[in-house]
Amino acid sequence: MSCFLRLLFVTGLAYPVTLFWLVFHRERIPKKGPAILVANHNSHLDILVLLALFPFSQALAVRPAAAADYFLRNRFLSWFALRMVGIVPVEREKVSRDTDPLAGCHQVLAEGKILVLFPEGTRGEPEQLSAVKSGVWHLARRHSGILVIPIYLHGLGRSMGRG
Repeated sequence: MSCFLRLLFVTGLAYPVTLFWLVFHRERIPKKGPAILVANHNSHLDILVLLALFPFSQALAVRPAAAADYFLRNRFLSWFALRMVGIVPVEREKVSRDTDPLAGCHQVLAEGKILVLFPEGTRGEPEQLSAVKSGVWHLARRHSGILVIPIYLHGLGRSMGRG
């Protein structure tokens, strides 16, 4: 059921909304994983745009990494984020030497899927790149030879941006 709802979300909202905007160089996106898409992050709309880069048949193979403390903070948001958007929760607050906050990301890549990573760790100010965290380096080091594709998103920070 959740796969059906997720496909409905992607095909009914993400594709139509974002394909009306200009999307450049869609042909450069990998057709299959494992791969990491690394994008700047200014809006909750960023993931909709990135999902629209893929054909419908790939929608369930694309998994965005997202902050567990933000997206799992209540039951409804948690259900929506996990079941509809298909996030991979990343723990930003309760990190210790014994836990790997990127464990879910490693699993997604091991399954041959495409991981979307926002290396700034949070939404930044519109049209400004914030400091980049080391997560993408750790993932690329452990999964040697994996395709890492940088993507620059522009203009989305004015809608559903921080605050």
